[in-house]
Amino acid sequence: MIKSSKKFIRPQDLPLKFKLMAVILFVAILISMVSVIGFRIVIAQSNEMIYTQTANSMSLLSDNIFNRLENIMEMSTLIAFNRNLQNDLRVVNEGGATMAYFDARTGILEVIHARIHRDIISISVLPANAAPVIWSFDPFFVDDSKNLPYALQLAAEAEGAAVWHPTGADDGSLFCVREIRSLTYPFLGHLGYVVVRVNFEIIVEEAAEAVLLIPDYQINIYKDDMLLYPSPDSDEARLPRSPNNIGNFAIQYVDGESWFIVYSPVIISRLYWDFVLGVPYGTMFRALTVANILYFASIIFAVFIAAGLSFLMFGWINRHIKLREELLLTQARLNALEQQINPHFLYNSLESVRWLAERGDGNSITAIVGALGNLLRNTLSVYEDLIPLEKELEILESYVRIQRIRFPDTLSVVIDAQPDTYSVFIPKMSIQPLVENAINYALEENIAGCNINVRAVLTPERIKIEVENDGSEIDEDILNLLREKRVKTHGSGVGLINIDTRIRLLFGEEYGLRFKNEYNCVTVSYELPILKEV
Repeated sequence: MIKSSKKFIRPQDLPLKFKLMAVILFVAILISMVSVIGFRIVIAQSNEMIYTQTANSMSLLSDNIFNRLENIMEMSTLIAFNRNLQNDLRVVNEGGATMAYFDARTGILEVIHARIHRDIISISVLPANAAPVIWSFDPFFVDDSKNLPYALQLAAEAEGAAVWHPTGADDGSLFCVREIRSLTYPFLGHLGYVVVRVNFEIIVEEAAEAVLLIPDYQINIYKDDMLLYPSPDSDEARLPRSPNNIGNFAIQYVDGESWFIVYSPVIISRLYWDFVLGVPYGTMFRALTVANILYFASIIFAVFIAAGLSFLMFGWINRHIKLREELLLTQARLNALEQQINPHFLYNSLESVRWLAERGDGNSITAIVGALGNLLRNTLSVYEDLIPLEKELEILESYVRIQRIRFPDTLSVVIDAQPDTYSVFIPKMSIQPLVENAINYALEENIAGCNINVRAVLTPERIKIEVENDGSEIDEDILNLLREKRVKTHGSGVGLINIDTRIRLLFGEEYGLRFKNEYNCVTVSYELPILKEV
């Protein structure tokens, strides 16, 4: 039997990152499926709620319009039965260009003006035997509506009740007409008519804007078999008036388009008005259709995002691990550099003790050993990479005390540091090797003596450490020369390289040692950002 060489990879043998990615994708897909089911349930409930909400909106719409029309009818009643107006009408009906006649017309205007408001285009009082008295916001208004005579006829038949009738004008206005009958002798005698021209189009539009939350709709209002709104010459769709479905809603086709239609009756002045609200079916559910598309697109997008984020997460984890490795490596390098510095310094100090022992100077040996003990205690008991400047200066003082014993007449070291610099953190053992380097080179080249100045200068953002000595010069590119082993050192070159390397490891490549020759003096310096806690 020939065995297949194809090797199948079991799931448990996959790398960890692929296992985690599979878990993330599985959870994302599971959440998406549950979300889809929940979304479909919400959509179904939303459809039913839209039907109910539209029907409720229709009821609010009709109530809003009805209340504003009722206010107009009540206003016409107050005008028709106003005693002062009726008295003025009697004077006007008697005729004659007398002062009483003109005063009476003015009185009628005052009564009308007190009742006019923004739902009204004009109010006219038509005396039985005189010219009309008209008040309108438009001073040049003339009521020449073709349907006015028929409206007056309907008002006469109504015997004092208000009647409504379209004006036939392009503005979609309505007449509210009421016969004015005498309240005194002759009782209920005919005095004239009050004609209110109502801005019906504005009333309907404002009412619809207040209660309807859908952007696309159509409203038809019928009185008996007559279309009151919109105006007969409007291009808007004519929704079917269906008395058999009053109070109900249905889906019907109008001009080849499916409409959701709600019917509602309103009784105005003993007449039935039919309110019909239609919403294009496509418009009504377009938002839900778009929501469906966006939702499923977002699900797919979320799955891809989950996959992408998983890749990013693994990349971040890898970078984090590498960063930790780099930090550990950097710390190891720092420790190695410190181990290079401490034995080197100890060697130089013991050389000084040996030299004093050869001279037989017991007192100096006692002093130098004591200073060396203090120095070792301060350096070996501190394990931090950064220490306050005050602690570093204590280390330097112990070292200088030892060197002053060796060179009592030729060495001068002055430390200039203000108290506000003491709390700033700097690399441990970063000043002493510079002073040691200055002593070695300066005393070698100038046996007459060596003056060393150590300064700590604080600026708003940095601290600058300077070690200056006279009597020698240094190549300003000394570090590169030392690294390339192009110059011979006296044991202190390793210290300079180590200090420069430690500063760059701790603070970045922009920092490090700087060298300058000026006025027969050598200045070695470095700057650091101000750190007062680590």
